[in-house]
Amino acid sequence: MKRISISLAVYILLTTSVSAEITGQQIVQALREHGVPIQNIIEEERNPDAPLPNSYDVRWSFQDTTLSNGKGGQFFICSRKSFCDAIFKYFEAFSFFAGPYLYRNPEGTVVFQLNSSHSPKSAEKYETVLSEL
Repeated sequence: MKRISISLAVYILLTTSVSAEITGQQIVQALREHGVPIQNIIEEERNPDAPLPNSYDVRWSFQDTTLSNGKGGQFFICSRKSFCDAIFKYFEAFSFFAGPYLYRNPEGTVVFQLNSSHSPKSAEKYETVLSEL
């Protein structure tokens, strides 16, 4: 019985996707290192009554100083890709409101949703940072 338990534990460890956790501070630092001019960075409070899926661990919003409207975007960090899938699909469904700038990191555990006032060149900087996380 002990051998089965150990074998099962090893199997679970080998087949479970384990990725390093990314923090909001690391994302902000990466954006700044790439020259993305962000300010007024806020870790948003969770609103359980909002239609936005609450499957994320943290949600941060920010302003981009290149935009004259005081907007910028937001990012979500999830402990699992499947949790961020719900957020990504939500913004995809409302892209006519949310805008065309929706990105994920390669692991799928971080989602960036940028204000539609960004230019394609401006949004590309965010996409580059995200692809390197």
